[in-house]
Amino acid sequence: MTEKTATTNIHHLIILDESGSMQSIADQTISSFNALMQQNQSLLSENPDQEHRISFFTFNGKGIKTIVFNQMLNEPVSLSESNYKPNDNTPLWDAMGSSILKVKHLVYGKPDHHVLVTIITDGAENVSREFTGKEIKDMITTLKENNWAFAYLGTDHDIESAADEIGMHSGNRLNWDKTRIH
Repeated sequence: MTEKTATTNIHHLIILDESGSMQSIADQTISSFNALMQQNQSLLSENPDQEHRISFFTFNGKGIKTIVFNQMLNEPVSLSESNYKPNDNTPLWDAMGSSILKVKHLVYGKPDHHVLVTIITDGAENVSREFTGKEIKDMITTLKENNWAFAYLGTDHDIESAADEIGMHSGNRLNWDKTRIH
């Protein structure tokens, strides 16, 4: 029996806001994230010629937390009250810069590699010290030319302006009503 080799590698990078303002929707965020991970199982079965991996980070003013890094997508990934405890401020640019660079170093130079980055936040940047908005914008602009795609999911702030500020000018953004998360 010959083992089939994956022809396309897809890395899912999820960067989830864990700042204090997310506390009011923590339960909905946990259940929605876990439902999404369940749905990803059909993605795997529908695309047997693809290898899917995931890196998942949460962030707040106390730091950036690695939930999983470079894990096969078919391995369980879930949020719970024990690993998602919203508090503190929103260092969005630091979380994006740090997480993106970790995955960039991982996939650099690998052929047929695509990265799908999803940012989920309910607030705009307010305390980053490591990265500026311009640095994030430059990073995103360069990466979009190299098989990286970005999606910005936000609520309770001007997501159009926030996404534009970091170079996400296309339609890959969603303004969600946090009272209606399922």
